[in-house]
Amino acid sequence: MEKAGEILKRFFEERGISLPGKNFSIFDKWSELVGRSIGKHSRVIELDRGSVIVEVDHPGFSQLIYLKKNAILEKLNREYPDLNIKNIRVVLKRG
Repeated sequence: MEKAGEILKRFFEERGISLPGKNFSIFDKWSELVGRSIGKHSRVIELDRGSVIVEVDHPGFSQLIYLKKNAILEKLNREYPDLNIKNIRVVLKRG
């Protein structure tokens, strides 16, 4: 399965839109930032006005993300300071 970051990068490249490539790596590096166990059950699906929207496959992982929210935000802002991320929103995967 192709990663979201790769799909977005190709989408913009095909249209000749130049965007900072580093920001797209947030989709691919999510597991590194949150740890393997949480990363295995969650993924970044969108960036929206200073929020990272994360999809989880079980409600328990949303709780874990919220418990570690401050530490995750700290890591995200250290790695991607230009995104100015202030919040994490978690949604449950449908189906």
